[in-house]
Parts: sequence; structure tokens; C-alpha cells
Amino acid sequence: MKATITNFEYATDLLEHLIDSHANLTTLAICSTRKDFLTQIAPIILTPRPQEIPPSQESFIDDDPTPKSNPLPHRLLIPTLQLLARSRTIKLVYCPSIDTLRAYLSSYAAPVVAPVVGPESTGSVSSSKPLLAILDLVLLHHATSEFSVQGLMRTFASAVETANRNSMDLLLCECKDIHDPTNPSRGLRLWDTDVPLLSGSARLGSGGSSFAGRMVSVRRVAGRWFSFEKSRRNREEPDDEEMLI
Repeated sequence: MKATITNFEYATDLLEHLIDSHANLTTLAICSTRKDFLTQIAPIILTPRPQEIPPSQESFIDDDPTPKSNPLPHRLLIPTLQLLARSRTIKLVYCPSIDTLRAYLSSYAAPVVAPVVGPESTGSVSSSKPLLAILDLVLLHHATSEFSVQGLMRTFASAVETANRNSMDLLLCECKDIHDPTNPSRGLRLWDTDVPLLSGSARLGSGGSSFAGRMVSVRRVAGRWFSFEKSRRNREEPDDEEMLI
């Protein structure tokens, strides 16, 4: 089992990644209501994109005093064979509360599906494991009494146990708010947020006062089970240690 935390700015970027993946089965658990999720993806997929002009044709367009622009719909709205085929193997589940997410994970059983033949001309069948992806798990805990080491570890452990029990790979992702991209409580910044050791609902017994006030970053908590993908912006740039070598 591979447990990874990946970096995507918006939910639509994650959806495109799941479509391009070669997993035979993908379950995407969305930590919000269906309505809230649609408000995050609608502004992007409903905005037509300008059509890219090949460099070999730029000279012809420059000579045209009235060039015509044909905006293209978003990729998720174009019914290609790949999109239609992958949509049959991607299941969306909405978990708007922590209790709902934990209950779903504890009872989850991956359905058995036939392997999907990839779009390659060779007709080879993908051998990748099924994938369990969870969107905005940390955000679901934010501003609740479970936004702590104790609360996050409980949910992380449940997700890892579920993926391991079903022989699946596990993927977590925190995305920005499309309506407020600078919101510090959304996206990658959540991984660097410090949280208390104990949940707000936990009662401190004798000697428990030593844990009061202690803070740990969410990244350190998640690092016990997950590996963090390198930022996609800097993936091609060498690390400092590599430069020194």
C-alpha cells in the first residue's frame, strides 16, 4: 500500500489527475456536501478556455485583421472516450462531517471490478492498485474540537487501515478555496498549521496537564503514515542538498 499526500491547487486539478491515473478503481471521498463541492468546481469548468494556436499557424492569424476566437469547454465537459471510460470506475462519496467520514471508512469495502484497458494503442491492461482518495480531510477537522493531534491521528489511522484492508493505495489532498485562494485555512497551508496534542473534548487526568499547551504541526502528524509529494511547481528544480553535491 502506498499512502501519499499530493499537491493540487483546486479540486478540478485533482479530478483531472484521477481521470489520468491508471487505477482500476478510484473512490473519492469528498469532505463536504455535494452543493459545496459543486460551488468549488463550477466556476472553473464552466469558464471557456481560449483555444491554443500552434506556432506554425500564428503567422496566418497575424495576417487576418479579424481573427476569430473559439473558446474551448473545460476538459471535464468534453465527452471523450477516456473520460467516459474512467467515469465508470470513479465513485464519489460525500462526507460532510468527521463522524460521517470515520463511519464510511470503518465500513468501506472496495467493490471488485474488471481491469480497465488503457487508452494506449497496445491495449495493455493497467495493473495499478485501486485508489482511495480523500479531499480536504484536514479542512474537515479545522475549527472543530477534533483539530488536534489526537483527532487527526484517529482519522489518519482509520484511512490507512481502510486502504490496507482493501489492498488500495491512499491519496490525500487539500485544495484552495476557488472563491478565496488566499484563505490561510484552505489548501497546502493547513499542513503547516500547529495543533494541540489533545482534542478539546478530552479530559485531562492526573499528570495530563503536562500535555496542555503543547503544539505539533499537522505535517509532522501526517508524516507518520504518509509521504509528501514534492511541490509540482518545484518538481523539476534540484533540492539544496543535490546542489551541494
